[in-house]
Amino acid sequence: MIIGILKEPAFENRVSLIPEAAKNLIKLKAHILVETNAGAKAMADDAEYVEAGAKIASREELMKQADILLSIQTPEKDFLSKLGKGKIDADAALFVYGREDHGLSDELLIILDENLKAHGA
Repeated sequence: MIIGILKEPAFENRVSLIPEAAKNLIKLKAHILVETNAGAKAMADDAEYVEAGAKIASREELMKQADILLSIQTPEKDFLSKLGKGKIDADAALFVYGREDHGLSDELLIILDENLKAHGA
């Protein structure tokens, strides 16, 4: 399983997974991809993630490769269109919450419904 750690928007100082937690998940056989500078504002630089066993990747690479994406803030409006092909299916779940989800919850339900129908479910 590949877990992707997204860089948060400029106003957010936290990161969804610190290097120590990444190291623990890696011990459990997870693969961790961290977006470049994702932890910088949380005082966790890329070198700490690499030392923990994670790999640093661009947002584009991360979105294509990760099976699970971790983020604190609601993703940007065109988030779903950036996911790699086949990333959203009947076995996947995405929880979007917060004051503004830019219609992502509704868009995700439509995609899941289309994928279920395509698989005869």
